[in-house]
Amino acid sequence: MYFHYESGYDAIDLVGQLRQEKKVAKEIGLSYRSNFLSVMENLVCHFHGIREVGSIPAPRARMSSEKAETKNGEEIHRKVYKYPCSICKKEYNNISNHMRHAHKLSKSQIEELKKEKNQKRA
Repeated sequence: MYFHYESGYDAIDLVGQLRQEKKVAKEIGLSYRSNFLSVMENLVCHFHGIREVGSIPAPRARMSSEKAETKNGEEIHRKVYKYPCSICKKEYNNISNHMRHAHKLSKSQIEELKKEKNQKRA
């Protein structure tokens, strides 16, 4: 669960993120998390005095690009982490998916490579 909430955001943006996470939790079947997020949504709405919650857009759709702007005009930079592949030496966002599909490795082989890499660091 990741919330990108900085100064300059409206509370409505946080409620939108909570709703999006709650929707995903319901789809996956995580009922406790879904209930927790609905309680959080109610608390944020009550604390900030948000009355009309019917059509709050989820800010995640707006933050899909590298940069987004708040209502104040400030820029938000999303951190994108890239991990180097030990086989082809290129960087990827999701290294496990890359190794599974591009190099046809099984999950156990990927775990072994991770262990070897961690042992080299130590």
